[in-house]
Amino acid sequence: MIQLRTALTATVCLSVVFCLSGCREAQQATPAKSDGHPAAAHAHADAHTGHDHAPTRPSDLSSGVAALDQHYRAIREAFMRHDTDDAHGPLHAVGGVLEALPELAQAAELPADIAEKLQASVDIMFAAYGSIDEALHHGQPADYEAVACQLCEQMAAIRALAGSPPAAPQTDRPLRLAFVTCCQHAPFFEPVRKGMQDAAAKMGVDCVWMGIDGVDMQAQAEVVRQAIRDRYDGIALNLVDPEAFDAVVDEAVQAGIPVVGFNTDDHATPNARLSGVSQRLYEAGRALATHVAADIPDGAHVLMTMHDEGVSSLQDRLRGLQDVLQEKNVRWTVCISGNDSAAGAEIIAAELRKEPDIRIVLSTGQADTEAAGRAIEAAFAGQGYWAAGFDLSPTTLRLIKAQHIRCTVDQQPYIQGFLPVIQLTLYLRYGIVPGSMDSGAAIITAEEVDRVLELTEQKYR
Repeated sequence: MIQLRTALTATVCLSVVFCLSGCREAQQATPAKSDGHPAAAHAHADAHTGHDHAPTRPSDLSSGVAALDQHYRAIREAFMRHDTDDAHGPLHAVGGVLEALPELAQAAELPADIAEKLQASVDIMFAAYGSIDEALHHGQPADYEAVACQLCEQMAAIRALAGSPPAAPQTDRPLRLAFVTCCQHAPFFEPVRKGMQDAAAKMGVDCVWMGIDGVDMQAQAEVVRQAIRDRYDGIALNLVDPEAFDAVVDEAVQAGIPVVGFNTDDHATPNARLSGVSQRLYEAGRALATHVAADIPDGAHVLMTMHDEGVSSLQDRLRGLQDVLQEKNVRWTVCISGNDSAAGAEIIAAELRKEPDIRIVLSTGQADTEAAGRAIEAAFAGQGYWAAGFDLSPTTLRLIKAQHIRCTVDQQPYIQGFLPVIQLTLYLRYGIVPGSMDSGAAIITAEEVDRVLELTEQKYR
């Protein structure tokens, strides 16, 4: 018992040191003892009496801590984006998880002193989240920064006090991981698959790429359910919809199978996945706009394109572009080009003829970036037109070299296959809880094209 307490104390102290690094000093408020949770915490429940949100109760302490960690990350990321609407869902759900933890700790037969410390951390988190939620429901600014370090400390403490999640059963076979995606045979995923395979070889695990052709949320969820029935040890899931996979991810977690997101992550709603490895889409849009802003005159009129309407990833990139360029009083016309770059080039060319003051096209995806370059090459070459956009294709790289496209943003899909294998393996073997990671927004210009083409042939880019 002494050794256990010493190890737990050391773990908590180290976690607190790391989470406080870079945080401003914040005094930790200790709630008064009561039969239930602090009054501030009850504000959460009272304020939502009319809401329909009954989160699934965790089945054991490990899944409870995983669910709490998911809500903690979702709330933190929402406030980092200054998006309080996205914070509402996890704020509604976190109270139920916090209420369940002490009972789950008792069921797990934690030592009394450890359970008491866990209860104290739960109470502090309840009070902190209660103050945020109360402010939101009274139409007041919610100062997340004031409690951010406090929440970080207590989340780290709860992880340590609850202990590591159970390791995968020791067998003679290697761990088996499933990658589940839509559009499973799309050329875009070739670097993702190579990253998965390279990481599997390094970590000594077996990985299987599976999924569906096209986009069908229900069919993709059924592939996940089959992976659960087949008792894969871990699942990496392309979360292409913010809500469609919540239930099946919860089913996997309840079955003891951890899930991480890849390529597209679920930031908008609570989801029991441990982490996600994907591009931060809004930030990537801002990165592209910042890179090209110096070449766009103040007050210019630009064409912004999406290859499909209603796709959240494209909308997030578009919003990032617009938020930066509005500071230069840039005006924009938005055009939907479609997924066929040849047909899209004709649509974009028609828009440019209709708006003769436009000389710049900013795109949000692979198909429309390629289409913009093709339109300029075919109809406007040598007339001062240029484009910039997202993702790699051989045609896009050729058009960059020909200077019809100034640059493109690479979301580095190799990383999206490599890192989920590392995260799942470390979690299953050692209980190391992963964090979400941005796969990046690498700007590719004419200077990098030859090197990138070489790496594309090797399936690293």
